[in-house]
Amino acid sequence: MPTEEEIKNVINLDEHRRRRGSEQSSSPKKGKAAQTVKDAVGIAKAVSDPFILRFARIGDWPYFVAWLLALLKDLLDLIGVGSLPAIGTAITICVSIAVYLLSLLVDTGRAKMVTKTFTKVIILLSGTTVELLFGLNFVPWETVAVSMMYLLTLQERKTEKKKNKNNGEG
Repeated sequence: MPTEEEIKNVINLDEHRRRRGSEQSSSPKKGKAAQTVKDAVGIAKAVSDPFILRFARIGDWPYFVAWLLALLKDLLDLIGVGSLPAIGTAITICVSIAVYLLSLLVDTGRAKMVTKTFTKVIILLSGTTVELLFGLNFVPWETVAVSMMYLLTLQERKTEKKKNKNNGEG
């Protein structure tokens, strides 16, 4: 039977190992994968922020048009037209290309536009790929992808405004 002192030593050792493990895992990560994870966290924060829409602009009309196109495409999937093999694939690819081109019209006002555009393309390609799979195309993935792209844009603006405020620019 272990003594009380031995139990305390085991508990202290376990706590020490946990602290050391968390210090090692909190080291800064580099690369596009880490940036994509940061973007995903930013999207999650944007969704949870009820005031994120205050960063919306009149110039965001392309996202509204893209959202309507995605909604129309998902409605066609639901009624069966978009589920036809050749027609559904053509509609999905055309709408995805149109959404991408419309998203390029929105000015984010950032210097790191290439990285964020890459993230938006990955989101759009993910939604398009899922839409091409039969059985999963009844869920409005394209509309979800466009919404995530727009929320990422709003999160970028919020971050940029906070950064400018901290730098004393505005």
